[in-house]
Amino acid sequence: MFKKLLAIFTPWKVRPTESAASTKPLTTEVTDATPGMALAAPVEDTLPAVSHPAWRRLLDRRITLETKDFALQMMLSWTWSQLRPDSSEAIKLQKINVLRMYFKKNQHVLQKELKQLFG
Repeated sequence: MFKKLLAIFTPWKVRPTESAASTKPLTTEVTDATPGMALAAPVEDTLPAVSHPAWRRLLDRRITLETKDFALQMMLSWTWSQLRPDSSEAIKLQKINVLRMYFKKNQHVLQKELKQLFG
């Protein structure tokens, strides 16, 4: 399921540039997922690190985000459904990282939600 979500939220594909029969080491190149679609410019990373306490509060549902963004609502529901009360710290950090990547990629439309999280 995570691979499907990642494919939805990632608009590019990585493919090897050399054939498998070649003796040269494989390299990768990033290509557009849709022909004619330009890759977006890299987004400056201005979000707080995964260690910021607000991410943990969001994951633990101690913060309630007021949002009309359906994709964010689905992402949060999916993330919360994957957690169990006895989930390890590594699993929780992985889920926080997924949420952070989503916010980073969509921060241009999630400004209100970011203000709720980080002030």
